[in-house]
Amino acid sequence: MKGSTMLAIAKMVDFPDKFKQKLQTMSVDTLAVRCGFVQRTPRKIDPQSFLISLFLAIFHGAYSLVSFAATLGLVQGQCVSKQAINKRITEPLIRLLEELLAKALAKGIHLHLKPTHHLLSTAFRRVLVHDSTNIALHPSLAKHFPGPRNSTLAQSATVKIQAIFDLLSERFRYFRMTPFTVNDQSAATDMLDCVREGDLIIRDLGYFVLRALSSIHSKGAFFLSRLKHGITLYAPDGKTPLDLLRMLKKRTFLDIDVCVGSKEKLPVRLVALPVCPEIAAQRRRALKHNRDYRLNPSKDHLTLLGWDIFVLNVDQSILSADTVAKIYHLRWRIEIMFKAWKSYFRLADVPYSSVVRVQLYLYLMLIFVTLFHASMYAPLSAQVSRSQKIDLSLLKLSKFFKEQWWTIIIFSSHASNVQRQILYHCKYESRRKRRNFSQQLALLG
Repeated sequence: MKGSTMLAIAKMVDFPDKFKQKLQTMSVDTLAVRCGFVQRTPRKIDPQSFLISLFLAIFHGAYSLVSFAATLGLVQGQCVSKQAINKRITEPLIRLLEELLAKALAKGIHLHLKPTHHLLSTAFRRVLVHDSTNIALHPSLAKHFPGPRNSTLAQSATVKIQAIFDLLSERFRYFRMTPFTVNDQSAATDMLDCVREGDLIIRDLGYFVLRALSSIHSKGAFFLSRLKHGITLYAPDGKTPLDLLRMLKKRTFLDIDVCVGSKEKLPVRLVALPVCPEIAAQRRRALKHNRDYRLNPSKDHLTLLGWDIFVLNVDQSILSADTVAKIYHLRWRIEIMFKAWKSYFRLADVPYSSVVRVQLYLYLMLIFVTLFHASMYAPLSAQVSRSQKIDLSLLKLSKFFKEQWWTIIIFSSHASNVQRQILYHCKYESRRKRRNFSQQLALLG
């Protein structure tokens, strides 16, 4: 049994203590004073114990003030009233959680992993995926978090979480909460503060904004995006219009330099590859049944749905046309994370109808998933892959942790058995037609 794997298992067993240690390294007491959460020396409730208690109570579905107070009493060793808890759940607490999340993302509370030598790690500094997920809230919050209107035009409440994730280090770099009405295009420039020279940015059509792509390029970074329909294309001279559909009719693929945008005329590389008939038909059905009744797709638009059309600023000598498509489809990794959050960590089960309590719940859960992924899943997965030649499933490990956490803690002396159960229950199944994330990375060369 490999020592490094056992160490990772030990970290999982000691997760509550590790969580407390991480809070200590982030100077919680100092931040609490700066945010106004603590205005004098605490006599009964210290910030660190308060945060740990909130996390424990929320993670196990105990949302009432009485539950918070009981948990804090057990953590601190003294009785605390629900009224005292209620007085602390205010805006200064939310500011403290915002600071802690930002500090966690900036400091990178994770085990530094040895880089895997594949095409992405040698060609780019980081590979950042930008995506979002929506969470429905109590309708009474529609004023603060306006969501989509239903068939009766009633206003719903929905919060959108923007997330940026680095595929190479398996680490989150950015979170932002907004109302649903702040669409992805409006958030297209969010990541510019995160971008560094040598990064590759992967985003879907929802974030297609030429100004944002141009800014990424100006920072010495790279982008890979699908082409938005209706964008004007020009030859590299920026003057001669191009008919994309005509160029595709007699080709099995296309890989050319063009300029995009009638005003911007941004120089990019365009790669077009045909998709299988099943995917093309699925796209056409989805477009025809789009909820936006104003859409009336043209015949040319429907034809182009039979192609994957990408724009990027990476040279052919670095990425071939086939590799471009493979890399773009790695972005589904962040979708798997969203699924793990909602299915096993109850991120979407927001139980409160006040703005502060909603923010409290979401910030605590975002801090948790950041810590879980970077300090537990990523190092454990890497070490098991190296020592056991086994790939761990994020969804299965999330489910295992959620369901078995207390069992793991109670039987913490049996780390070897915990490892055996994880390797047995949380590994990917062998499938010929479907490759997991690690296998897809390895196939890039």
